[in-house]
Amino acid sequence: VLVQPQGWERLAGRAVEISPAWWPVLPVFLFAAGAVALSLEEVLFRGYLQPRIGAWVKRPWIAVGITALVFTGMHRGGSLAAYVAIAFGAVVLGTAGVRAGTLAPLLGMHVTHDTLEVLWHPNETNAGATWLDAVIWMVGLSIWFGWLLRVTRNRTVEGSAQDGAANPDLSGPI
Repeated sequence: VLVQPQGWERLAGRAVEISPAWWPVLPVFLFAAGAVALSLEEVLFRGYLQPRIGAWVKRPWIAVGITALVFTGMHRGGSLAAYVAIAFGAVVLGTAGVRAGTLAPLLGMHVTHDTLEVLWHPNETNAGATWLDAVIWMVGLSIWFGWLLRVTRNRTVEGSAQDGAANPDLSGPI
């Protein structure tokens, strides 16, 4: 509803129909609806599809690329800047999921991004992103990813060259 033309105006018009007794509960409902929608996207792509593709191709980094292509292709009708930003975000979030071993930081980043996007462009979707929007998103995401790499620096990524199963210690007995 909100992404349709005049979606926000319709919502504002309907706001007067809501009983004042419901106003304290409304933020909880809105938060829950947003959290579920964003969680489903991350769970579907980074929590389900990416690990399945990784198990099939036996390389988590190839799975990140394939999942990023599918994720970017799912977002239709955007500008070139929007597609670049979405693809960059998909690769970074996919890599972060492999690196962190959990969806928690991805969910936090996705919620943060969408919240800031609504505040930055309340009358648009990410399909209308400009190159400035894309650059700001990519710089912010790179800073976040650098922080994530720092806090997970001691974690071994399963299936990578750092993993003992993929790169056994050859100094021991055969």
